[in-house]
Amino acid sequence: MTRYILLLLLCVSLFISCEQTTTTAHVGNRYTLELPNHFIRTGDINKDASVQYENKVKNIFVIGIDETKDDITAKIAEKKLSAKYPTTLEGYSHIILDGMETSIAKKQLPPFEETKIGGLKARIISFEGVSSGNRVYWKIGFIEGANRFYQIMVWTDAENRNSYEKEMAGIINSFKETGGR
Repeated sequence: MTRYILLLLLCVSLFISCEQTTTTAHVGNRYTLELPNHFIRTGDINKDASVQYENKVKNIFVIGIDETKDDITAKIAEKKLSAKYPTTLEGYSHIILDGMETSIAKKQLPPFEETKIGGLKARIISFEGVSSGNRVYWKIGFIEGANRFYQIMVWTDAENRNSYEKEMAGIINSFKETGGR
């Protein structure tokens, strides 16, 4: 009986120690994200990303991109797109998604979920599409900070959608602006 109780306690402690923990990614003095410990920092996913993490075994990826509102306003004006894309969170999210259309075959997009993340105005969208011949599931959070727009993009194989949906949402919802400059 004592052996059984000791074995049970050992199993419980092993289960608790295997519980998934997170690490905080500090991105300059601009923002933080909470990521499960199974992610590894990388630098070869997207040249414009301010933060990049991956787990190649689980085939799940995270990037964060931040751009100043002044830079976005100037780029939109330079390309004479201000009538189509106002310098708002709505305009920013649409210009990014429209730019993705050139490399991703996707069905009609669902509506955005309008929300707040870290106390800031945000929009989240989730969709499936095809990239490089692979079915992919994306979840993207667009966030309007004090002086910046942010994109937190998480994706995986479409068949992993149900397995990682909660984790993907948790990463996006963990966003906190720390400086915004």
